[in-house]
Amino acid sequence: MDNIIRVVAEYFALTPNDLKGKKRSQNIVFPRQLAMYIGRELTDYSTTELGQDFGGRDHTTVMHSIGKIKGKIGSDPTLASTIESIKRNIKELSAK
Repeated sequence: MDNIIRVVAEYFALTPNDLKGKKRSQNIVFPRQLAMYIGRELTDYSTTELGQDFGGRDHTTVMHSIGKIKGKIGSDPTLASTIESIKRNIKELSAK
């Protein structure tokens, strides 16, 4: 999960602490939601475990985030390729 948070933070020019923190500005919320979505896809973590990795958020927050990203993938064709690019970077980092 740390690799996912690190790669998503780097991709959006943020720090891992930004994604785990309490700030709710749009430039942080979207990458945080994206990291939760990718975490759900690439790990066996439950929504509760994912919430713990993101600053102790509730599992319903994680479910909401995943739903938001799924909805945006349907309406934004470039988002799917962005997600695949981030996933590739995560897998490369994990292989090292």
